[in-house]
Amino acid sequence: MEHYDRRESVFDLIRSMSKAEKRNFKLYAARQGDPRESKFIILFDCLEGMESYDEERILSRCPSIRKEQLPNMKAHLHRQILISLRLLGVHSHEAVMVGDRMDTDIVAGIETGLDTVLVLSGCTTTAAAASLNNECAT
Repeated sequence: MEHYDRRESVFDLIRSMSKAEKRNFKLYAARQGDPRESKFIILFDCLEGMESYDEERILSRCPSIRKEQLPNMKAHLHRQILISLRLLGVHSHEAVMVGDRMDTDIVAGIETGLDTVLVLSGCTTTAAAASLNNECAT
């Protein structure tokens, strides 16, 4: 089994949550439909039980999630956690979304009304970030 040592923002977010925040998320998510069938809840349960991020282990423990679905599932889960935290009473001016992917992490932060910080140690390159910055300036 191959082990991935890189950091994942949704995994880090789950690991940083208090028991009360996790419980609140589970209650929030349960209102979205049957928790046994919601893939993002299955993914949450899987990530919550891991000591370190391991994509192969996730895929083996969550057979309903295919490898090609995983990036979108992580982004959706991240967004849902942020929404549940916002509903818990954490105000957007007190929180910031930190991520290494423009297309998932930063978009999720913007969509949920958070300030965002792009970390250039992941998927997004300095050139891509500069290109986006130039597009937004014009």
